[in-house]
Amino acid sequence: MTTALTFLFSEYGRLGRLGYALGIGGITVLFLVALEASAFIPHETAQGVVVLVVMGACLLAYRSLTERRCHDFGKTFWSSLWRDQIPVIGSVWGLAEVFFKPGNAEANEYGGVPRI
Repeated sequence: MTTALTFLFSEYGRLGRLGYALGIGGITVLFLVALEASAFIPHETAQGVVVLVVMGACLLAYRSLTERRCHDFGKTFWSSLWRDQIPVIGSVWGLAEVFFKPGNAEANEYGGVPRI
């Protein structure tokens, strides 16, 4: 359990393309399962709270995974955040960068070469 939490919420180190894709897929599945499970909660306010808490956790995990993926090619999360301010093109560029751009072949200031 600690390893999964560290994988999802740690901001330190680097993360390869495969690890990033697995993490994003896991977050998506977790969110969809929580959304479906909240439908069985009889009170609408409780449903909203459950969805809000899970959505917050998913956003924090997404930020952490994206930050570590940016570390893989020598950038910080904040320096790459500007690209998302450009409508449509920035989002497509950002997704292409984190999913397809190879990381540095050797260690950089954020750590060694990731295993996944």
